[in-house]
Amino acid sequence: MSNFEKMLPHSTVRLVGLVNGNAASTGTGFYYFFNDTFTNELGETNSNGSARIGIVTNKHVLEGMQEIIFFFNSAEEDEVSYHADSLRIVLNEETVINHPEDDVDLCVILAHSIIGRLDESNKKLHIYPVRKNIQVDGDKLKSMNTIQNLLMIGYPNGIWDSVNNLPMLRRGINATPLYENYMGKEEFAMDIATYRGSSGSPIFIYDNGCYIENNEAKFGSRIIFVGILKGLHRRVQQHEQGLETEEMLHIGIAIKASKLDVFDDLIRRHYEGE
Repeated sequence: MSNFEKMLPHSTVRLVGLVNGNAASTGTGFYYFFNDTFTNELGETNSNGSARIGIVTNKHVLEGMQEIIFFFNSAEEDEVSYHADSLRIVLNEETVINHPEDDVDLCVILAHSIIGRLDESNKKLHIYPVRKNIQVDGDKLKSMNTIQNLLMIGYPNGIWDSVNNLPMLRRGINATPLYENYMGKEEFAMDIATYRGSSGSPIFIYDNGCYIENNEAKFGSRIIFVGILKGLHRRVQQHEQGLETEEMLHIGIAIKASKLDVFDDLIRRHYEGE
């Protein structure tokens, strides 16, 4: 098992939205390294530091929320073992950058304030950001098999391992070809049991053992970042006396990973004050 496989559960973060100090929603975010070099709020060049780390989630996860609580693992500077921790962040234009396309349900919560507050407490953060070098482009997708094994990591219905501060890992396959644009958008459908709270979950092609690549059988493991969950299909049935029931169809809709690329420049401009 590769180090990245082992650390994958530490790539996500459980989000709880607050309104007037009360919990109003749960969702999923994940840490992502944006490939850019820019100056931080102090005017210092930051090529490898916290200013490049963002927490990716959906716009609708934060919609109407005043604050967000992050749950993560941290440790004192001189400690080896990590423990569950949390921070509350106010949501505003200084902490959140939205995708510029209105119909792309993505945003980035800037992580520098979280890391800065930990530094003030002499704590270190235990995370494993997703990196762009495992992202797949459209040309490579066209050369891959139509059906792929997928892994989704998140917090369905807010469920988590609260003792170890770990998410739920769920597996399935793509329901539409990854190289096509589902319903004309840069999205795809997937056959994975999907519930509210999973929004913002990262999705990977994941194989461990034998898999086919470029029409050749290969052995080992591979992880390829392909998308971010944005929603799900469900069926609503109307009953007598105005009652209705909702049935989850377990078909999720994901935004393709390439839609994150625009944030490289947006984050650089944010820190450089443009």
